[in-house]
Amino acid sequence: MDTTISPHIISRRQRKTAMLVAALLATICLTAWGINRAVSPSVDADSVSIATVRVGNIANSISASGADARGQGTRQAWPAGAGR
Repeated sequence: MDTTISPHIISRRQRKTAMLVAALLATICLTAWGINRAVSPSVDADSVSIATVRVGNIANSISASGADARGQGTRQAWPAGAGR
């Protein structure tokens, strides 16, 4: 004997199937993205510059008064309302 399935049960099954498909699709996308991030380099080789650092004396080119080596002081422009 056949029995009718209530619309409530049918909609619940469809919702459950849709959520399962969405979760599976999200898992596949996140896995593919994770593999892509792990395999591909994060920085281009052309943008990296390598230099050698040597220890030595640093010339005193800026005085404590804020004047540059030519003896001219620095001048700063403050925006209106900045409160100096």
